[in-house]
Amino acid sequence: MRRTYADRSAMHRTIRTSLSRTRPNLKAPKKMPYFVFVMLFMLLFFFQQWASRAARRSHQIPLENFVEEVATHDGLIPSKEGPSQKLPQWIQSYLRWHQSVRAQFPGDLLFTDPAAPNLLLRTCLGLCGGLNDRLGQLPWDLYLANQTNRILLLYWHRPVPLESFLIPNELDWTVPKTRPGFFPSPGSRIVSRGDMVLARDIPELFADFNSEQPTDQFWSTHMDVAINRATAGHYRNHKVLRHRLLGHLNEDQLEVRLRTLGETDMIHWTESFGNIFRMFFRPAAAIQGELNRVFSDLQITAGSYSAVHCRVRHPKASPAHVFVKGKNDAYPADKAGLPWIGETQAFAIATATKALKCARQAAQNLSEPTYFLSDSNDLVRYIAHELTSSKFVSANATILHADPVHSSALQTVDSMRIVARESSLENAHIDLQKGREPAAYYATFVDLLLAVNARCVTYGIGYYAVLATKISGTKCKNLYQEEAWGGSENKRNNTHASKSAEVWLHMLMRQQFGRKIRRATDWSMRAADTDASLKVGI
Repeated sequence: MRRTYADRSAMHRTIRTSLSRTRPNLKAPKKMPYFVFVMLFMLLFFFQQWASRAARRSHQIPLENFVEEVATHDGLIPSKEGPSQKLPQWIQSYLRWHQSVRAQFPGDLLFTDPAAPNLLLRTCLGLCGGLNDRLGQLPWDLYLANQTNRILLLYWHRPVPLESFLIPNELDWTVPKTRPGFFPSPGSRIVSRGDMVLARDIPELFADFNSEQPTDQFWSTHMDVAINRATAGHYRNHKVLRHRLLGHLNEDQLEVRLRTLGETDMIHWTESFGNIFRMFFRPAAAIQGELNRVFSDLQITAGSYSAVHCRVRHPKASPAHVFVKGKNDAYPADKAGLPWIGETQAFAIATATKALKCARQAAQNLSEPTYFLSDSNDLVRYIAHELTSSKFVSANATILHADPVHSSALQTVDSMRIVARESSLENAHIDLQKGREPAAYYATFVDLLLAVNARCVTYGIGYYAVLATKISGTKCKNLYQEEAWGGSENKRNNTHASKSAEVWLHMLMRQQFGRKIRRATDWSMRAADTDASLKVGI
């Protein structure tokens, strides 16, 4: 039997080199005239623009080749090596063991053969959160499976099986289709509630402990008790245990455990997170086909564009305890969609304008495409399709130029190259908008992969776009807005705004000449409720 991580020892050496240098006693040089500073930084700016264009020309993959690359590398940024080869040794060791077990016990033998090792199943039997809540837990899943000596499997009962969108890559996490209680009967879209009882009856790894809202005691004591119970206690004889730990909000707790075991790679905010994701997943054929189509339609390639994400339906976009009604006013906006009228429309447009201005500062040049994505398809249509249409702008010239929210949005869009996929269908929330066919959720996964392939990502509320940056490992991440309540320090600390030479030039001029650069505060902008409406011009 494979030894657990705690039984293995790892040696980590750190070489520290300190260099000291004596500084000669030199006289202070004369101050350089201000105009010389300005000229130097203008030269630096133009050189940066030339160099960035040259770099893109030399590294850009031709469109037809990229589409083939996407098919080969499964919609994720290509890697010359297999993703698992870049991971910490304990994960590589677990992967080899996992692969050998799945080869030795194919299909239902994994569950029925007494010689097969025990299993740990991450389930989603109902409300499980959005994509980051479901897929951002992989480091914790691996840690728990490794510590309990169990084969890790993943399965979504709701809204539809995960295999509808992502399929295994190096690690086979799927449940055999012969298992009762997991797959819909012929002619059905989902597993019936009666059949789901079989899955609900599987004992929970953290039974008797509150893993849904973990306290300090859970992390310091209860988790170890549960792991010990699964390996040496009375749970060791249970073939299958299930769990649904929401651990991405407590990344620091995993880091403490990894450091205790001698590890130096903390995974969540390193390249290892993306390599783990690739080790688990590649897009299903339907997602891959849609991704290829968007790349072809928009004429963009991996790394040649930026992405801006606006999560305007999220409860934390508004003050705590404020109920934002959806298009069906019996439900919140996150479930029923954000009404595209009055104050909620103005709020969404102002949010997008602020996000785009933030992204514009990090753009390599103004001709760089900016892919716009949002949980409001109305907002995507307005920003990326209507404001870029001369016919629409002409038909709505009065309101677009008279209303401060609309005019600011139009000016911002005019200064950039905004692109987006067709937006007739919304990005259905995978947790709050269940009961739909698998195709209704395709856009949510396609947009995630488009953000993964972006050079730079600008985001605000929520973790959807944050997940994309953790998968891609991009260092260009801009946080244009924090949650109105319950924000994350980890998210804040691991987001770095990219400052171009142009931004540095403005900073220098402000310091040298004492000029204040006026910044629009779009978040505080609120349009007066008006009966004026935009005419469809496309």
